[in-house]
Amino acid sequence: MELDDAVELITPALRPSQAGKVWADLGSGDGLFARALATLLGSGSTIHAVDRSRETIESSFDGNSIVFHQLDFNEDILPFAQLDGILMANSIHFVKDKLTLLSRLRNLLRKDGQLLIVEYELDKGNAWVPHPVPRASLEAQLAESGFKKIRLIGERQSIYGGQRMYACVALNGE
Repeated sequence: MELDDAVELITPALRPSQAGKVWADLGSGDGLFARALATLLGSGSTIHAVDRSRETIESSFDGNSIVFHQLDFNEDILPFAQLDGILMANSIHFVKDKLTLLSRLRNLLRKDGQLLIVEYELDKGNAWVPHPVPRASLEAQLAESGFKKIRLIGERQSIYGGQRMYACVALNGE
């Protein structure tokens, strides 16, 4: 996926007046979605990019800061809270116990914060997507963990194996 594709996929999730916001990109990999988010957020925003392996991620992009943390978002204590948003692009499928993770993530969000997830529409796992979460299942787990106003914001075809991908956003239910 190219930067323009990532921007297009997540744009419907972002609210107007996003200047000075603080987000986290969990499972950031090479930073593609962190850069997409930086493109869309207003200036002065910060994105905490979290990944287990050290990647080369630009430290600033479009007037926003991208701060890299080499951590396992599922196991380690994350060094931030009161986030305006959390982005998980192609990373929740590495988590077996999604309900526990989703509850933890809700606690990191502001009461009006949002969780944005980009994921493959798969029913069966494989070497690259070990614990898939089809959209209907994710929506049910988001609701069960207290998220509200869950909505699909985009779909696209993946270049890998022709699988469908979806993007959805959910609001913190506090």
